[in-house]
Amino acid sequence: MGSAPSVANLAAWFSRPERGLRYSIWSMAHNIGEGMTFVITAVVVGALGWQSGFWVPGLICIGVAFLLFRTILDRPETYGLPPITVYKGDEAHSSDDEGQTVGQGQLQVLKNPAIWVLALASACLYVARYGINNWFVFYLQEAKSYEIKMAGFTTAFSPIIGAAGTLAAGPISDYLFGGRRIPVSLIYVVLLIAGLVAIPLIPPGHMWADAAAVSVCGFAIGGLLVFLGGLIAVDISSRRAAGAAMGVVGVFSYLVAAIADKIDGWLIESSKTVIGGKAVYDFDRLLYFWIGAAVVSLVLTAALWRPGRRATH
Repeated sequence: MGSAPSVANLAAWFSRPERGLRYSIWSMAHNIGEGMTFVITAVVVGALGWQSGFWVPGLICIGVAFLLFRTILDRPETYGLPPITVYKGDEAHSSDDEGQTVGQGQLQVLKNPAIWVLALASACLYVARYGINNWFVFYLQEAKSYEIKMAGFTTAFSPIIGAAGTLAAGPISDYLFGGRRIPVSLIYVVLLIAGLVAIPLIPPGHMWADAAAVSVCGFAIGGLLVFLGGLIAVDISSRRAAGAAMGVVGVFSYLVAAIADKIDGWLIESSKTVIGGKAVYDFDRLLYFWIGAAVVSLVLTAALWRPGRRATH
């Protein structure tokens, strides 16, 4: 609920050429939030009971929302300032807002095929993201005979290294690729595919190799959350519709992630066989599903090459 208005504010106060760095910093919320969730929820549930696992995070969200309501600024024009495109001399990107109401901008987002291609590319990314988050610990336990603590420790490399991927994404695209997001996104998707392919090829008993593979996945996912998760949508939309563009991509991504999680569970359960009273799992189809989703994301991201190029010129 907080992502769309936050993105709208970023689009209002920062021009496209300088937005990548700010967006990367803001996107660290994925990693910081997940880390805080694991720590805070564990502490409060242990001290106050399972109900507190819902109430305490909810109260924190209310407090943060109130803080933003009191401190965040409206569009520059509200205070008699020029639009950011005019102030920064970014005239090439100012025409998309001229004479356009917020409602017209939002309708334009829904009619933009590139937004829907991006939403599907992001959704495929989320298949791999939540597959690793939700099932990788179980995979390491069953497929590679890890103890649960060691499986959790190994999986933790994904969000930790993911923070580096998130923070690096915007500056790389801003300063090394002249504000172009698609080429960097393609590099990140290739890294994700490489990490996913490496995971089943590593034999059991090589914890640091598994940690390296999941780290590559985490680094790639962290960067792609910046690009496919919203920054490209903001770049190819008008400033007045940045929140709507982010909302379309976000809703579609989480919807597909929820469906994919059910598919993951079904693939795991359908592969189970009982040998000598013990359940044995074959994870091949699950991994093919994740890799296939990443490959589709790669193809869809490549299809955005022209819209992404226009957004920077």
